Amino acid sequence: PVPARPAADSTGQPLPPAFEFRMTTLDGEELMLVDLRGQWVLLNFWATWCAPCIEEMPYLQALAQAGTPPLTVIGVNMRETPATVRAFANEYGITFPLALYPDDAALLAYDITGLPISIVIAPDGSLVRRTAGPLLPEEFGPWLQQAVAAHPGPPQR
Repeated sequence: PVPARPAADSTGQPLPPAFEFRMTTLDGEELMLVDLRGQWVLLNFWATWCAPCIEEMPYLQALAQAGTPPLTVIGVNMRETPATVRAFANEYGITFPLALYPDDAALLAYDITGLPISIVIAPDGSLVRRTAGPLLPEEFGPWLQQAVAAHPGPPQR
């Protein structure tokens, strides 16, 4: 079921509001969470050396390409070099935005203590889900469908 707000993580701990961040993508674009307001956002904190991160990449790519439900997927790499991240993205066919060098404030705000960690932010900017470990399609897919149906956000223009 879709969690009632305030949301809680898998341990039942309440989730804080989504932290407003600013990061640079692998393509050199500035990425700000406030610019994504009105969209469902999935932040995935990952690294190229993390086996579970690698295993979930095809699913994240599929989510990014599906468009239904509408979801903006952003991979947040854990401070590896742009060359390392670019080689990984090319090898695995990753086309969604990859943010580099998250600052300590973002890592603390999202409680990034291991990898992978996925954060779901609703269109109103509230944090509605935090998953430690890889996203499992059989669990996350149905949850996302229900979450979008329960909190559709503003109409798309």
